Amino acid sequence: MKLFNALTRFDGRIPRSLYWLGVATVVVAFGLGRYLIKSALGVESFAPDTLSVAAALAAVPFTALAV
Repeated sequence: MKLFNALTRFDGRIPRSLYWLGVATVVVAFGLGRYLIKSALGVESFAPDTLSVAAALAAVPFTALAV
């Protein structure tokens, strides 16, 4: 539950280890999602629109971690 709060709340301070665990979680989750979508759809590369949507979705947890 601590990791979920770190990725979704914008108050307080978190330890450095929880910050890096959150960053690693977001990177792995979006990398795995991209791999699964790529293998399911059979496309070689994503369109720029898809990449911008993925970046926008990743911005919220990264912003919560940074704050």
